[in-house]
Amino acid sequence: MLLAAAQFMLILDVTVLNVALPQLGAELGLERALSGWAITAYVIPFGGLLLFGGRLADLFGSRRMFLIGLTLFTAASFFAGFADNASSLFATRAVQGVGAALLSPAALATVTSRFTGADRHRALAAWGAVGAVGAAVGVLIGGILTDGPGWRWIFFINVPVGVVVAVLLPFVVRAVPVLRRGRGLDILGAFLVTSASGSLIYGITSIGDGARPAR
Repeated sequence: MLLAAAQFMLILDVTVLNVALPQLGAELGLERALSGWAITAYVIPFGGLLLFGGRLADLFGSRRMFLIGLTLFTAASFFAGFADNASSLFATRAVQGVGAALLSPAALATVTSRFTGADRHRALAAWGAVGAVGAAVGVLIGGILTDGPGWRWIFFINVPVGVVVAVLLPFVVRAVPVLRRGRGLDILGAFLVTSASGSLIYGITSIGDGARPAR
């Protein structure tokens, strides 16, 4: 349950800002083209560093990397809620993405190590369902929070969830000894994958902006 709650929170943060972008952009003085980077700044490190995060979980233990990733994600969520300009928002969103990239593969590794046989199949099916539901519900929750307390609570709401999961997890999930270390970390590869993803998205965004007729 705790692992699913954390994964739900990560996937939710991919789509939850969609509805809030107009209000967020107006309050922080962002142009329309830049507002979308509030989402992109999170997605690029999240997707680009997933393999790197998985490797760290192999080397240093899935529970340890889960807690490190959760701490990063929760702390960045707290500061994102206080962002008063584009730079601080994008920076905290990027840190959220890094935390998510450490947390998600570690959580999945924990799920696969705790279950075997048919139970593992059911656990993985539930894991996939959590991701799908999180992406769909994100838009709904984003709208409710934006119309209610404001877009900043999209980030603040992650803080109590993250704290509760971090406190309870060590009592529920035991640490699994790391038996095989294998090869070291491919830091250059992680950097290149993330940089390539960011460059591609930036190029597509720039082309799209240039194709729009001037008003």
